[in-house]
Amino acid sequence: MGTALDHELKLSRAFQHLQDLDAEIKSWLNSNQYSVRHEFNLEASWTSEPLETPPGSTSMLARPVFIPGQGPGTLPDNVPFGQGIVTCYATYTEQPEVDPISLLLGDALHNMRSGLDALAYALTVAYTWSPTEEMIERSEFPIFGDENRKGVPGSGPGLFQNNGGIKILGWDPRAKTAVEALQPYKRGNDFRSDPLWMLHDLDRVDKHRLLHTTVASFAGTIWSIAAFRNIRAMGPGLIQSFGGAVETDTPIARICGIHPIDPNTEMHVEIDPAMDVAFNNDVPVAAEQPVRTTLGAIYSHIRDRVFPALTPFL
Repeated sequence: MGTALDHELKLSRAFQHLQDLDAEIKSWLNSNQYSVRHEFNLEASWTSEPLETPPGSTSMLARPVFIPGQGPGTLPDNVPFGQGIVTCYATYTEQPEVDPISLLLGDALHNMRSGLDALAYALTVAYTWSPTEEMIERSEFPIFGDENRKGVPGSGPGLFQNNGGIKILGWDPRAKTAVEALQPYKRGNDFRSDPLWMLHDLDRVDKHRLLHTTVASFAGTIWSIAAFRNIRAMGPGLIQSFGGAVETDTPIARICGIHPIDPNTEMHVEIDPAMDVAFNNDVPVAAEQPVRTTLGAIYSHIRDRVFPALTPFL
């Protein structure tokens, strides 16, 4: 039989995989496998008609913001709102390889899931000194969403009652109550964003279907104003920073309202994507979400909420 510490050892191993994954992703990001280009159109201006806008954030500049050291701090009083547009595009020359990032994230998922299952078995042994063969064979940490296989919402309580009970036959009744309170179905329609459900779905796919593939992604932009050239001011207008997966010529930022010192001289802006590695679209539950942030949230949820709620019954 295992010991009550097996679940902690499994989670500790998951943490080691997360550290290795972090180092691997940082190494890949530092290889600068992307290029950025800027497209200027000084004749265009923002209007109430929506521009093509990926997910991200938009800020409004109610008045001009002048670039230090780039020329006189004045503009004509009648400058149209959003006059002059520059859009920044990024292209990745090489996407992350399946090895070793996908293998490391799979190992982290397996160990976190195994830690939960080891805890389930320890809870059985702690309460039932001589567990039956059925208790041993069916022992598993229960994780249930709020839809059945036919997609019927509101099915969570029934699923837990009918299918979850056999997984925790030998548990202390108080532990059964505690684990039910942790179930993703408690979030209703939002159960897919629950860390336990994300672990369940990600690990299920990794074990039974295919390795999770990853893509270069960005969650914002880095603006190096000191490197701007021949730009007097930004605004009045909009500044947009986008987010999402980077492929070929992916928009990462846009300035609606940019003003050169000399319209006949080349302009330059220094805007780079804040890069990361995200899940591909293989599993909708985590599509385009950053790998490290997603796995870190699952790990923290198990360490800080799941284990403290259940280990008192060991």
